[in-house]
Amino acid sequence: MKQKIILASSSLRRKQILRKAGIEFRAITPRVRENASLALPPRKHVEALAERKALEVARRVRGGIVIGADTLLACKGKTLGKPRNMGQASAMLKHMSGCRVDVYTGVAVIDVKTGRKVVDSEKATLLMKKMTGEEIREYVRTGEPIGKAGAIAIQGIGAKFISLVSGSRSNVMGLPLQILRRSLKRLGVEMA
Repeated sequence: MKQKIILASSSLRRKQILRKAGIEFRAITPRVRENASLALPPRKHVEALAERKALEVARRVRGGIVIGADTLLACKGKTLGKPRNMGQASAMLKHMSGCRVDVYTGVAVIDVKTGRKVVDSEKATLLMKKMTGEEIREYVRTGEPIGKAGAIAIQGIGAKFISLVSGSRSNVMGLPLQILRRSLKRLGVEMA
């Protein structure tokens, strides 16, 4: 019997990634407060938050496989979550300008019926171009950076500020498919 897949996210990017991968799913927004100030290293932070999101949604459904994910960026010793306003977005982009930025995405997959879970993460690296103050202001005015980890969208206008991606593009977009496939397989679920 085919397991139903539930994405514990409201992220349009994560939904797009799953659709492109040919996965049928239902999305449920987790009721979890995202807190980028957790006193954990970036990899542990994204794994913990992905697990919290998946567990919260798993408690509200009767069965299926729940997928939770979380992404954040790290640059010059600073962890960058999602900016809530234009000022935060501008500050993040200025901080990352001309730098190497690590992108961490945690993935948690839970089989609701058995309670089995797999939690994993992946890291990619971006090389950011040097951005002028005017370029940052123009980009922020588009609204694209709001709600994006590190205030940058690799699949949108923000791509012009990235000179190199080392690692998985789907990781940078918020859902590393290689990790997801491996995690699902460990729970006996085959991805298309």
